[in-house]
Amino acid sequence: MLISRWLVVLSVVFAIAAEARADDIWHTTLKTIQFAATAKASFKAGCDPANPISRTPSSLVLCPKLDAIPDSVIEEAALPYLKQHISEKNAQDAIAFWSSDRGKALTKKILLEIEQGVYKHLDADDLRVLASVNRTRYGRALKAFAADTQQNRAVARAMLSYEP
Repeated sequence: MLISRWLVVLSVVFAIAAEARADDIWHTTLKTIQFAATAKASFKAGCDPANPISRTPSSLVLCPKLDAIPDSVIEEAALPYLKQHISEKNAQDAIAFWSSDRGKALTKKILLEIEQGVYKHLDADDLRVLASVNRTRYGRALKAFAADTQQNRAVARAMLSYEP
């Protein structure tokens, strides 16, 4: 009887550990693609006082605290939607590319373009690589995730409701 209880306890512990490891792949994906930084960058231009958007009610709430919002707030809001769009295998492939030197260099340029609203950082070779990446399974999955309006709303709500 004691052995069977231990087996049940061990199986529950292993199941919880396996689920935590599976979640790690999606958390790692969000961190590797710098999802939170991208989300923040997408709002930066709207926070510029010269931009009329900066005077909208949501911008008046979001802009003063934008830089203080922890990445974890944004990532937790996005996580369920990422899981809907990308398989574990595709997540591994995305991590492999976006954590490479080439992927990191592209991410840096993409973030600059989004944040500044100036599209001059990516050169022709960068755009060819991005087009190639976007045709892969993981690229198409990430594109669907990024275009998911429910994900966008969830992330925006999380950012707006965050209290520093």
